[in-house]
Amino acid sequence: MKILAVSGGSGCGKTLFTKLLVKRLPKSVVLPLDSYYKDRPDNIPPEEYDFDIPQAFDFDLYREHLDRLISGKSIKIPHFGYKLGKRKTSFSEIDPSEYLIIEGLHVLLHSRVRKMLSYSFYMESPLDVAICRMCLRDIKNFDVTLE
Repeated sequence: MKILAVSGGSGCGKTLFTKLLVKRLPKSVVLPLDSYYKDRPDNIPPEEYDFDIPQAFDFDLYREHLDRLISGKSIKIPHFGYKLGKRKTSFSEIDPSEYLIIEGLHVLLHSRVRKMLSYSFYMESPLDVAICRMCLRDIKNFDVTLE
């Protein structure tokens, strides 16, 4: 199995690039880090919680799932509910494939993961473009307004 990483800042085009990779590599599966958020603490209002900090992610479960896929076992990816800031009870099952694409803001953070990679891509975008993309994404996907 070849493992590819797609990383970069918010709004830089990681998801779009990953979708293009999947089209070019039909025998691929994606392990998106955004599915591995920890539950937002109840004492922090949603508008004040920073989902971009490394502590917001369940890296233990992410690495466990990465290891399972590498060893040829299926996994159940958790679903995250952004509106409540909590993990949902539903899952998506994925099976190992020829290519595994790990995608997310912090997928290159841990050296143990970096050592497993066949290739890595770091996406960059001008700040104004990234902010526009983030606003459009958040309006479309997370039920927020322009304010």
